[in-house]
Amino acid sequence: MKRIILGFASLLIAGIAVAYYLDARIPRATAILQVHPSPIISSTSGMMMQGYMESEFETITSPETLANAAETLNLTSDETASLREKVTTEPMRGTDFIKITVKHEDADRAIKIANAVAEAYVQRRAKTEESRAVRALESLDNELVAQDDLVQKYLQEFRTAAETNNVKVSSSSFGPATFELQTEEPNDPVEAPLRMSRVTQAKEDYEQAGSLLREMKIKQQEARVLLKMPREPVTIHERAKLLIK
Repeated sequence: MKRIILGFASLLIAGIAVAYYLDARIPRATAILQVHPSPIISSTSGMMMQGYMESEFETITSPETLANAAETLNLTSDETASLREKVTTEPMRGTDFIKITVKHEDADRAIKIANAVAEAYVQRRAKTEESRAVRALESLDNELVAQDDLVQKYLQEFRTAAETNNVKVSSSSFGPATFELQTEEPNDPVEAPLRMSRVTQAKEDYEQAGSLLREMKIKQQEARVLLKMPREPVTIHERAKLLIK
């Protein structure tokens, strides 16, 4: 019985070794991509940089990317269906490079598929980045519009408070300048400070909102310039070459 088990184990090991040897002889081609950090926009801190390597591997081998590559290569439906099994991705440790490796019985086919997948991924990420930049700019615009609306709201409240409490504003302009307040003394001396307090609070709310609006515009300047600049989130560092002949 022991001999039978040992014999079976030997056959199993031999079979695995043969399978590994045969698989290792199948041609493989590898393309290398470089992933560049993606800018993230924050209305409070402006432009930040953040890597996004974690999700890139899934994007490369996603059905959408492989379908685009298959279309470029004019693959048959059967070849397209089996494409996912032929493509693997691997990070280059400590770098922002990604290897795309394709295993195929035909060496030239392996090279073409690896390059097609790399190019499809680069094009897809470029479109995604362009859309993301447009959305980010729209978000910044919306933030400024919302803050400007708030400034106008506080301005109207300031005007209303001044009129309601019989307080004269020394400046004829309700812009961001500092206001000096004057009041017509009412008959009741206790009422004068209360009237002034209400108007002063409304004035401070308006000026704080205006100050925040100006600060937001300054912080957004760099972010807007960077978002409008053409950029390549991913580039092909090295086109596919044959690993095994």
